[in-house]
Amino acid sequence: GDVLVLGQVKWLGQSEAQESDEPTGLETLVVIEGLSRALNGRIYESDDQVAVADVDTGVFGAGPDLAAAIRDLRDSLGEHLDVLATDEALSPDLQRQLALLRSYFTTP
Repeated sequence: GDVLVLGQVKWLGQSEAQESDEPTGLETLVVIEGLSRALNGRIYESDDQVAVADVDTGVFGAGPDLAAAIRDLRDSLGEHLDVLATDEALSPDLQRQLALLRSYFTTP
C-alpha cells in the first residue's frame, strides 16, 4: 500500500474535546510513500471527510477516507514546496518551512 500511519489511534469525541470551536484531531507520526521522513500529523474526521494536516507547516490534505487524504497531503506538500522555492523574498518562518519541505522530498 502507499499509506502507513504510525501511532496509537484514539478519536476524540465531542464529550472529550475541550469547549472550543476548533476541531480536535488525533496527533500521530505519518509516514507517506515518496517522502524521505515521517511528519507530525493531525488527523481530523467528519461524517464524510477525513483531513490530515502537517502540524509543522500547516499544509493539509482531505478526502473521503484516510488514504485519499494522505495522498492529497503529499500532493499539497509538493505544491507548497514548488511555490516557496520560486519566491526569493521569504520571511524567516517561510524559510524554515521551505527547508523542512525540502527535507521531506530529499532522497536519502
